[in-house]
Amino acid sequence: MVAAPLSSLLGAPVSGWLMTFDGLLGLKGWQLLFVVEGLPAMVLGLACLYFLTDRPRNARWLEPAEREWLEAVVEQEKVEQARQHGTEVWRVFVDIRVWGLTLVLFGFIGGMIGFSLWLPQIIKGLGLSVLETGLVTAIPYVFAAAGMVYWGRHSDRTGDRAWHTALSGLLACAGLAAAALTHSAPLTLVMLSVAALGLFSGAPPFWSWASSTFSGAAGAVGIALVNSFGNLGGFFGPTIFGWLKSTTGSFTYSLLALAVFPFAAALIAIALDFGSKREQSLALARSDKARADKLVQQKGASL
Repeated sequence: MVAAPLSSLLGAPVSGWLMTFDGLLGLKGWQLLFVVEGLPAMVLGLACLYFLTDRPRNARWLEPAEREWLEAVVEQEKVEQARQHGTEVWRVFVDIRVWGLTLVLFGFIGGMIGFSLWLPQIIKGLGLSVLETGLVTAIPYVFAAAGMVYWGRHSDRTGDRAWHTALSGLLACAGLAAAALTHSAPLTLVMLSVAALGLFSGAPPFWSWASSTFSGAAGAVGIALVNSFGNLGGFFGPTIFGWLKSTTGSFTYSLLALAVFPFAAALIAIALDFGSKREQSLALARSDKARADKLVQQKGASL
């Protein structure tokens, strides 16, 4: 997942540099950028068909013992998830957790794509040249990449997913709102870096949370629903941002509107966590009651 901010970290200055070659090969700067940056994706896409595998047992880049161990772990996880959540595919479509997680992803993706697409324009609005804009645009992604690794490891150590996701959303909201309200170029850059840190750091705990919620065929369908509908945020976030920018002529209201996306995602993540813990408490209470009733029946029978 760190590949996402790293691609922007490296791509932003390269893009700014390519934009200076206006007229090369009869292409405008942005056309040259599309060609040069599109070719590696095509090559790597073909390489994935050969090098990446669907299952651990087919991964030739792992030792035999590693393949066997990983296969056993995956199977054990499937059994445990099936025991906890069930495997019926149809239940996914009426599961409130699916649609709750979808809305969480919608908020993060809306904020993340809106941020990434409009960040160069925001930076350029600080009075920088095209090349300077590319270099400065890379700065927030340094913090995003480092934050993703740290926050993901912290989530693993604590075992918490929901609150790590929620806190990332609240941090992103604070960064975007502060960037909207400040008029100092250095402070704006700091707040945009905070926003990037929050927006990207939420991804590792979120996907660990989502992937551990479902299992088997139901897991495939659940993840597909969350991912497909959640990614619609990538349309609404930038669109709302652009409409407000063109209407008001300022980035202030656009950034404030964008801050709503991760804020809403954080609130929904918290609500899902409370709902999950309540279900667990009720299930435990029912289990305790069932054991108590069984003890009473056994004692009654013995009498």
